[in-house]
Amino acid sequence: MNRKRAVISVGLVTSLAALAGGAVWLLTHQPGFYRAALLPHISPDERGRQAEQFVKATLQLVNEIRNEERWSQEFSEQAINSWLAEELPVKYAEWLPADVADPRVKLEKDGVLIAFRTHRGAWSGVISGRLKVWVASPNELAIEIQTLSAGLIPIPLEEVVGRFVESMNDSGWRMQWKQSASGDVLIVSLDDAVSAEESSDRAVLEAVELLPGELRVAGRRQAKAVARTAQKRALESQAGETDEDAVK
Repeated sequence: MNRKRAVISVGLVTSLAALAGGAVWLLTHQPGFYRAALLPHISPDERGRQAEQFVKATLQLVNEIRNEERWSQEFSEQAINSWLAEELPVKYAEWLPADVADPRVKLEKDGVLIAFRTHRGAWSGVISGRLKVWVASPNELAIEIQTLSAGLIPIPLEEVVGRFVESMNDSGWRMQWKQSASGDVLIVSLDDAVSAEESSDRAVLEAVELLPGELRVAGRRQAKAVARTAQKRALESQAGETDEDAVK
């Protein structure tokens, strides 16, 4: 091999190696927010306390939904990610697909950054994306997927989300794609199979507010449920007064 061919061969090998290295870097890139959301700087004890706060806030919200006319609750980003780290993989692992691990979120003004580890064949890396979330109508949550990437490589939404929606609907959820001014939006119905007219104890989600590091949700109970609760409280109050009179 003469010098010219040797130089060209070395150049080609170097270029191919650089391209391969660049492709690997693009596919294995982890967003900075995801590395931070893994909470490496927080002790396991603190993550446990934060996860417990998330559980308590959730139980408080459930109690308000059952007993109050209006309900609302706030969740911190750190509490959510602590629950995802400590509780989800231990107690609710069946909620996650087999090839999904370590999901995390970052809450921003009017948006959510999400990421999780996954593997596809020989490739293992991080899928990340940015969502815009709002309440399209009572008990209908709208999710616009603004970006979705494997590492730094964009992923076609139809390829991933289509299978996801089909799988979730098979599991009993009610999801569908709709067109909006900005593009395709995933609509998630939070009502079950019982219609709003027939349900006497229906919680109605009215607002989802996203702030830096914080998620707020608010809603009300259906009129029939509120009336039934008021009637129950009135009967309990009357029963209490009757008992007092009997004692006297």
